[in-house]
Formats: sequence, structure tokens, C-alpha cells
Amino acid sequence: RRNHPVAREFARILNNYRRRKRLSIPEVAEQSTVPERDIRRFEKGTHAPDIDELFKLAAVYGVEAWKIMKRIRAFTLRLEREAAT
Repeated sequence: RRNHPVAREFARILNNYRRRKRLSIPEVAEQSTVPERDIRRFEKGTHAPDIDELFKLAAVYGVEAWKIMKRIRAFTLRLEREAAT
């Protein structure tokens, strides 16, 4: 969903990885073949990457995709716990 908390968390994570690698969005797009427009949407939190895009971005950032998914899962569990209280 548009601007969903999970998409915003993906935005935070992906932006941090890109900045650590000191890459621009156009550089990530070129290296990953994920369109620049989509990367901008991911980093704004308006969309979340699909699994194929996530694997491509993770490869560019030098991190295993499952580590990103683990962080997202922990975030969603935290949201679920907060909603239950």
C-alpha cells in the first residue's frame, strides 16, 4: 500500500545501505537494472520493492537479501505487538 509503515521502513533501510556505499540513485539503477524511478519511490516510502528488485538492490549494496527481510520481519512483528496493546 502507498506510504505504508513497512514501505517507509524499507525506505529507511535501503537509503542507509545506499549512503553507506556512497552511491547515487542513478549509479544504483545502472548497477542493479532496477529503474531509477522505482528506487526513488522505494526511498521515499511510497512503494516497497518486490522480491526480485530486493535481491538486485541487495547485491549492489553488498548485503544478503534475507538480512533485509529479517529486519523488515522484526519491524512488522513490532507493529503487530503495538497494535495488540
